[in-house]
Amino acid sequence: MTKVTVEPGILAHGEPWPPGDGAEGWEGGAAFLISPADTPHALEAIRAAAERFYRIDEFGRELTDAELDANGNALTPNYVGAFRTKRGIVVLPDTKGELPKLQGETMVEVLVQELESHDVEAYISYPDSDEVEQPLDLG
Repeated sequence: MTKVTVEPGILAHGEPWPPGDGAEGWEGGAAFLISPADTPHALEAIRAAAERFYRIDEFGRELTDAELDANGNALTPNYVGAFRTKRGIVVLPDTKGELPKLQGETMVEVLVQELESHDVEAYISYPDSDEVEQPLDLG
């Protein structure tokens, strides 16, 4: 089986939400650096994961078309950007300036699933702030 490793604490970037409301998360959005990502299989896996990110709500559920249509208020990413860097590909789902823990955990799970199903060995980490270099079309 292909080995995909995830950086510990990958989601905990930004200020944590204040305790007390029952939800956990961070200010700021999700960002994932996949390295290496220089093969066609890696790009296919990243595209597949990005498509699935659009369906992941703030509770970490991957919604079906029917659920998305029925719940126009679901907080799902409305855009997923990607950029090539010297170390790999950065994927930036727009979580509207906040990252609910459950949503982030599901995004990591989806990314790992897609990389493994495309037989890609990779390391997933949080990118440096100056990591973004060249936009990548996921379409």
